[in-house]
Amino acid sequence: MRWLRKILALFGFGGAKTEIPYWQRTDQKDDYLIGETRDLEDAEVAPYLKKGTHEGPVPKVTVTRWSLLRGVGKYGPEGFYYDAPEAFLLSLSENALACIAFEIDQEGLFVYIKQIQSKLGPGLALSFFKWERLLVGVVTDWARKSGFREVHVQPAVKNKYWSETDEERNARFRIRYDVTAQRLGFRYDSERECFAKTL
Repeated sequence: MRWLRKILALFGFGGAKTEIPYWQRTDQKDDYLIGETRDLEDAEVAPYLKKGTHEGPVPKVTVTRWSLLRGVGKYGPEGFYYDAPEAFLLSLSENALACIAFEIDQEGLFVYIKQIQSKLGPGLALSFFKWERLLVGVVTDWARKSGFREVHVQPAVKNKYWSETDEERNARFRIRYDVTAQRLGFRYDSERECFAKTL
């Protein structure tokens, strides 16, 4: 029952009544739960800014926690087609531009990132920082604060949209998943066939 207590805790159920962190507060909205939208601190964004692409104050970046109630494989919050039931959305100037979706281990030991995606067309808005790494960092921070032991990242070759013929797409996937994970200190686990990081 440990995994059930973990899931309930993530959404603020059970235990003593205390101040519930932003990543645990949720409200039901249609087929999903929406968590509080939070502005990231400058110090959280600064490490991911690309050198020479941005001058002046750090841009306002917000993240919102979502949880789908009726599975995956369909369009959900802000028009993304989600590959996993748990997600964070990244927004600039209140416009959702990218998402990261993940699964929660039933034993409550780790989270498994399956999707890192941006909307078509926001390249210029996202070009000033390494948004993929920022999103993985957001999930890693959330997992650490929520008591998980590890974070896993699905390798590019296991992505559902991996192509046997489109090498250009595969190259983008390798950069988005494999390179991102490696740059953030994840190590490939050949037994579990994923990139893993101990928290």
